[in-house]
Amino acid sequence: MKIPELRWPTEPQPYDEDLLVDVQAGSVVLLIRGRNAWHSTWVRHYLRNATLYTDLQSAKHGAESQRGPGNVFYIVEAPALLLSGQRSKVVLCDAHPDNPFGAFRGFASAVRESPDGAWIDGIFPGVSVRDAVIAFGHRSGHWAGPTPSEHSLRTGMLDTVNLFDAKRHPLQSLVSRPIGSNYYLQWDPNSSGNRYTRRGANAVAKRWTEVAVEATKGHAQVEDKARELQRHRDDVLKAMPKSQWLVEKARVDAEKREAKQAAFERWSEVSDSVSELEEALWEAEAEQDDARMARMKPESTSAGIRKQRERVEAATAEVERLTAALAEAESNAEALWVLYSQS
Repeated sequence: MKIPELRWPTEPQPYDEDLLVDVQAGSVVLLIRGRNAWHSTWVRHYLRNATLYTDLQSAKHGAESQRGPGNVFYIVEAPALLLSGQRSKVVLCDAHPDNPFGAFRGFASAVRESPDGAWIDGIFPGVSVRDAVIAFGHRSGHWAGPTPSEHSLRTGMLDTVNLFDAKRHPLQSLVSRPIGSNYYLQWDPNSSGNRYTRRGANAVAKRWTEVAVEATKGHAQVEDKARELQRHRDDVLKAMPKSQWLVEKARVDAEKREAKQAAFERWSEVSDSVSELEEALWEAEAEQDDARMARMKPESTSAGIRKQRERVEAATAEVERLTAALAEAESNAEALWVLYSQS
């Protein structure tokens, strides 16, 4: 059968509902089309939505629907991995190198500490299938040597593990030969043979078996195995999966940004208040000076003198009040600026 493309559910689900419980090495069938492009250039490419098949016969049927003038098809059995979770069964094929997955270095060995909590990346006991697939991405940082081509990793999803060819057998490579438009394509062994080796895929599956056995104490049932994998991650590794850590870090960073913005807005308000108090104090000091100058020329009546005195006293009191308020506002502004700078 044609292996459907990998499409994750759109609805969110709890992380621990689809933990990786098994990794198997096996093979899939790649369907590749060759054709003349321009200036007698021969190109080979994977067919859109028709790349991976579970068996040779299905790939041959897939080629029939893609036939066209000048097309030549290649069917190649390639090493593959099946990542099995509580829900998902994901097929991975590293199509470009001769030793698929030979450069993969994604098994995590160290927990990363950070102010936002401990986290772990790559493949480890307690990782979800989705995070495990991400670890095989070309920009994951888990590959030795040059960054792999983004087109090398082919992915698909199966309904059951029984559809995955995990048997050990020689890998075939076939090339199509047309004998007429009314007849099925004929298939001959490719003269260049099959270039793939299973070493890399086998090494990944073996490594997973080692870490899983150590973490699960030999539990065979999927439910028990998943619980043990989760326990190992939470109680032994004591670390969050990187994807969860990134979510938590984003939440903490958002809270920090909100707190910083709130501190800035509060500082702006107090700074505006400082400016208003400074202007009010300048006006009050000017009034105090005017009142004192007027008192130096006493009025001719006792009522007028009393009024001059009360004016000076009121101006002085207002200067003192505004001076104290300004000092408090400046102190608050300085404290809020320190809080803003440190947040």
